Amino acid sequence: MDWRRYWNGAVTNSSDPYQQVGRTFRQRPYTEKQVGIIVDRILTFLQADPRKRVLELACGNGMLTKLIAPYFESITAVDFSEPLIRTARHNFARENIEYHVGDAIGLEGVSGQYDCVLIYFALQYFTPEQTRIMFANLATVLRKPARILLGEVADRDRIWNFYRGPSGRTRYAFDLLRGKPIIGHWWRPVDLLALAQEYEMDLSVFYQSDEMPNYYFRYDALLELTRI
Repeated sequence: MDWRRYWNGAVTNSSDPYQQVGRTFRQRPYTEKQVGIIVDRILTFLQADPRKRVLELACGNGMLTKLIAPYFESITAVDFSEPLIRTARHNFARENIEYHVGDAIGLEGVSGQYDCVLIYFALQYFTPEQTRIMFANLATVLRKPARILLGEVADRDRIWNFYRGPSGRTRYAFDLLRGKPIIGHWWRPVDLLALAQEYEMDLSVFYQSDEMPNYYFRYDALLELTRI
């Protein structure tokens, strides 16, 4: 799947900010309550502090970026889609946010040291090898203690909750055959644990309440770099 092409077309295909970044359920945007839950979880997991600097990778159109920005010193937000970054600068700008067009794997446009990293609703678009390279690069820009939040990870252990029944399994096989999966890479928590241990981080997994539309197949993963 050519994810760059897919996300470059998101702005063209819809003017709705929720549609642009896939924050919909059954074609309807997330409710204000659901967005509020997401924001509260991000702030809690990253231990929001006006002295902290955040690096957000795969930031999309900046909708979430602007909502959490008041609680941090600054946010450097990176996405490989120029149309989405252009939309972010136009619609979701704030004085303490810097938006950059760049590759999250190679950390293009990133400099300095950060206390937190946010990768929300995006880990599925990176292969395990790409993720390993990204984490190796992140190790060079994090200052301890640091936190990395991987939000709404597609759970391989619950994949059949998403592809339900015989029709769902047929759809899954068809998507693989044509090389255009609805969701890219599915991550088991145990796979993220191995990645965390490789970079000497602690991993905590948090499942969502049924107030959230994707609770039945997604989870949040928090990695903590505390060892000196």
